[in-house]
Amino acid sequence: MRRGEDPELGKMKGRLDRQLLKARAELLDFLFSEGEPGAALSRLNADYCYKMRSGSFQLGLVKIDGEYDVLYPDALLDLRTRCAELLRDKMVPLCYDFEVFFEQSTGKMLLNYPGGNRGPLRSALEEVLETMEIRGRFYRGTEFTIALGGEKDTPEGLPQSARLAKDTLAQRIYGQAGTLMDPLDVAIHSSLNSRMLALAVPKLKKALQQKDMQAVKETVDELEKEAVHTPELTGNDLTFLAGEMYRFALFYAVPSESDPSVTQALNESYEERANLCSNHTCLFRKLKAGIVELVAEEVG
Repeated sequence: MRRGEDPELGKMKGRLDRQLLKARAELLDFLFSEGEPGAALSRLNADYCYKMRSGSFQLGLVKIDGEYDVLYPDALLDLRTRCAELLRDKMVPLCYDFEVFFEQSTGKMLLNYPGGNRGPLRSALEEVLETMEIRGRFYRGTEFTIALGGEKDTPEGLPQSARLAKDTLAQRIYGQAGTLMDPLDVAIHSSLNSRMLALAVPKLKKALQQKDMQAVKETVDELEKEAVHTPELTGNDLTFLAGEMYRFALFYAVPSESDPSVTQALNESYEERANLCSNHTCLFRKLKAGIVELVAEEVG
């Protein structure tokens, strides 16, 4: 608050600022759910106090990956705060408008910039990654990735940009973590996923019934090997397969009379850890560890 300013006015301004930030965060959440903006550029500027202009519109994602026990809770907060500061310092001078909000280990970005700034903008994002890589060395195994969605001429194209950013980020588990990733147009191959699960799930069920942890690990290893060496499959597919295998394990390992909240909490805990994996080796290692832990603790 500035000297001489009415304290009540300062409090009101603070509340309005917080409400505006909340509304902007909700708009980004909505866009990343691939919802249509539903308003002209002038209306978006008026409703959310943006300064966007005609030019290029783009969404992007920033991902912090690492070990859960290393990152939560303090390290992740430190890294998110520093990353957001760096992004604003680098992006604001190059953009008509820029916004970034973090939720857990993922940051969502909205960029509006002159088309001629495409090159400098990429260089600035790479500088952010380089700086964060240095900071991340204080936290063992931490990696940073930026995935860009498609560049669009109007805000109406932002939902498609969001889809591309999400699909592109998922591809980092094929060895692209720690880089600035350009948009990739990929799709989930549901028929291949279904075929692989149809082969793997009966083996998993049998292993769990016999409490044969070696067989559990071998089943997961076989699934990973087949999935990784199937060229058509994407990062989204691998994440889906691992998640489904864990949910099947929950179904078979947790007694049916158990409180549903127990199953939900276990699944959320697994997803939280799996979401921090920057490569498929980590993803399937977390899957094996999660299933073994289910059996070892005899959850009920």
